[in-house]
Amino acid sequence: MRQTGFTLIEAMLVVALISIILGIATPSFRGMIQDSRLASASEEMLTSMLLARTEAIKRNARVVLCNSSDPAAASPSCVSNSPNWKTGWLVFVDNDNNDTYSSGDEILRIINALESVDSITPSETTTTNIRFRSLLNQASKDVSFTFCNEGRSRRVVTLDKTSRVNRSVGSVCS
Repeated sequence: MRQTGFTLIEAMLVVALISIILGIATPSFRGMIQDSRLASASEEMLTSMLLARTEAIKRNARVVLCNSSDPAAASPSCVSNSPNWKTGWLVFVDNDNNDTYSSGDEILRIINALESVDSITPSETTTTNIRFRSLLNQASKDVSFTFCNEGRSRRVVTLDKTSRVNRSVGSVCS
C-alpha cells in the first residue's frame, strides 16, 4: 500500500521558500504603500483646487482655499500666519470677501490633518490661502505645493496664474 502526501522535509522546504519570498517582497511593498499615501495626499490638494476653481466660475463668486489649524473644529478658521498645510485646509465661498472663513461663508470642502505625509511645503512659505474668482486665481505668480516623505519621490501640485492645475513627480525627498 502506497501512501501519498508530503514529508516533513518537503513541508519545511516550502515554508522556508515562502519566508524568503516574503522577506524580499515586504520592503518594496512598504515603499509602494508610502508612495500611494503621498499620491493620495497630493490628489486631495489637486481636487480641492479644481473644486475651488469650478465653484468660483459656476457661482461667479470668490472661493478661497485656506490653511486651517483645526479644520474639524465646530467653527473652523483660516490661519493668518505661519501656515502648516499638514494640519488641513478649507474650501469655502467667501461671501464677505475677507479671505478668511466666517459665519456668513459657505464651506464646500474640509480636509483634515494629513498624518501620512512628512511635509507639505508651498512655493511661498507664507502662503496661507489661495483665492479663486471666475477664471483667475488672483495671484501674480504660480503657486506650487510639494508633498514629501523621506526617501520617496516628491509630489508637486502646481496652480498657475490662469488657474490651471497640474501635478508632477519630482526627485527623492531627503
